[in-house]
Amino acid sequence: RAEAERAAAERAEAERKAAEKIAAEIAAVRESVRRSMSMPAADRKRFLRGLQVQWHPDRQYDSAAQRELADEISRIVNEAARVAKEQAALVRSKKERTEAFDNLQRYLNRGGSLAPSQVSELKGAIERARVAGVSEGEITKAESLLQRVSP
Repeated sequence: RAEAERAAAERAEAERKAAEKIAAEIAAVRESVRRSMSMPAADRKRFLRGLQVQWHPDRQYDSAAQRELADEISRIVNEAARVAKEQAALVRSKKERTEAFDNLQRYLNRGGSLAPSQVSELKGAIERARVAGVSEGEITKAESLLQRVSP
């Protein structure tokens, strides 16, 4: 009976240590993902892709516990990659909007004098601004200029 209790206590201790190890692995991955937020986009993408490959559940053959750990870490890394992708899209969108706005402003700041070749350029700039999400007020100003200078 004492030996059975000791064996049970040893199993419980081993399970506790295994759970601590898993928690430490997850915490380490979360910390490295958190630190990756300050990396340049290309480096962060490469880093997260490396974690995805390293911790992919299909590459964990050791045990069910190791596979479960890989599942959890994969979820963490995939979420970080999704957020990084969304942030990159927002940055791209903002850059496109700013460029389209600046392009419209160049035409508007000319004071209403456009060469005939610039009229078609202004039409293209208005379309790009509309697609990029420049405010309707700015687009309306450019369209007014277009109407004034169009033959």
